[in-house]
Amino acid sequence: GYRVKIYIEETQVIELPILSFEQTVPLSFEEMIAHEQTVPFEQTVPLRVNYKTLNDAALRGRPNDQFQMGLAYDQGNVPGVLQDHKAAWLWYIRAAEQGHAQAQNSLGGIYETKHKNKVVAHMWYNLAASNGSEQALTNRDRLSDYMTEIEIAKAQLVARICKSRSYKGC
Repeated sequence: GYRVKIYIEETQVIELPILSFEQTVPLSFEEMIAHEQTVPFEQTVPLRVNYKTLNDAALRGRPNDQFQMGLAYDQGNVPGVLQDHKAAWLWYIRAAEQGHAQAQNSLGGIYETKHKNKVVAHMWYNLAASNGSEQALTNRDRLSDYMTEIEIAKAQLVARICKSRSYKGC
C-alpha cells in the first residue's frame, strides 16, 4: 500500500500506511508514532493529506494533537499548512485550556514576543511551569528579570484566577 509522510519538524518524520489517496488516519500523534514502520515509501501522497490528517486529529479535541496543529501553523513547516500566527494562537488556546503545558508555554512566547504583554506572558509561563514545563520555568524566570514587582504580582494573580477557572477564558 501507499504511505504518507508527515513532517512534524525538519528532523522528525512520521510515516503511515494508507490504502488510498483519500483515506485519512484517525490516530493521535502518540498512536501515529506507535504505528511508525520502516517500510520504504512506494509513492508520495499529495500534501493536503498531511494537513487533513493533522487537522482531523486536532479536531477530535485531544490537547496534544491541538498543540501539534498550533505548532504546525506557528512554524509553517508541515506540508499543506501555511504559517499563520493567529491560527496557531487559536489551536494553542484549545490545548492550553485543557492544561497542556507546552501549549501554555507557547502562548507565553506569543504574548511576550508578538503582543509585548509581559503580564499575560508571565501568567502563561507560570501556568505551564506549574504543569511541569521546565522550559516555561526558565522563560518565566528570565522574563521576571524585566518586570516590576507590581507586574509580577498582577501576573501571579491572573494565573491563580485562570487556574481556578480550569484555564477557560484566560
